[in-house]
Amino acid sequence: MQNSHKAEAQSKRQTAEQAKNQDAKQLEQQAEHYFEQQTTEQHRQLATKQLVQQDLKQQTAARSNQQFTGQLSQQFAAQTTEKSVMPTPDRPGANKDERSVQTPERLTRDIIRRKALELADEDGIENLTIRKLAKALNKTPMALYRHYESIDEIKQAVLALAFEEVDADPIPGERWDDTIRRTTASIRNVFHAHPRAHLHLIQSSALDAGLINHTNRIQSLHHNQGIPDDVLMRAWRIIDAFLSGFDIKDGIEMEQHRETALEDRPSWFETADKAYSDQAFHDGIEIIIAGIRNLAAPDPCDWHTPEE
Repeated sequence: MQNSHKAEAQSKRQTAEQAKNQDAKQLEQQAEHYFEQQTTEQHRQLATKQLVQQDLKQQTAARSNQQFTGQLSQQFAAQTTEKSVMPTPDRPGANKDERSVQTPERLTRDIIRRKALELADEDGIENLTIRKLAKALNKTPMALYRHYESIDEIKQAVLALAFEEVDADPIPGERWDDTIRRTTASIRNVFHAHPRAHLHLIQSSALDAGLINHTNRIQSLHHNQGIPDDVLMRAWRIIDAFLSGFDIKDGIEMEQHRETALEDRPSWFETADKAYSDQAFHDGIEIIIAGIRNLAAPDPCDWHTPEE
């Protein structure tokens, strides 16, 4: 009996010991789990802090770059504005240093042909070269070749520019014969306006670039007046030949005019000397107009520019 009680007491002690050990083990596991959670949270917070710091650094760097870029843009804008309002030789206040800093003019076909006509007026179209023209424009010869293929094409453009001065605009109600008087006199005046350019030396037909726009204007003017095509064709051939002779002779005489002693003059001198005078030009046009009326007969030749 006594042994039985001892065994039971020992069994209870063992059970209590096991329970104690199990409780201790659970407490230890809970403690480990707690410390593990704490460590993970600390790591997470540390990582988050590092990420925030890194992001702040990037934002700061970005703002610095933006500020630097903005400063550069402002400086560039200020310099550009300063150059744009810089005094030039045409504006008061320009000094020697400022005149040397000018924005170069953009080259165009029109700028080239206008400068070419200026040079021709000074030294003759026959002396115009790509090199001279490029130098006058402060450009390289290659820059001109980007707009024109050759010096001959530039000369055609010069002729076209000069013929833009011809008074060929339609005048409502104007009779065809008055139109011929007006346009032919204006064509002659173009050569008188550019006596040293020697425009008559430029080889050009009605279909070439130098004359095609001018020819279209004249032909359209007379077509709109109602002149029959066959009459206009025959009339303008005569007018063109007449004008060509005057243009060439005028150019030569303006360059080579000379006086002849009275005692050396033959009896027909006055006739030959005045062959290309203003009076001769007027008489020639009147004869051509009379011939056109004769060619068109029995048409009454009541041709005129339409009224607007």
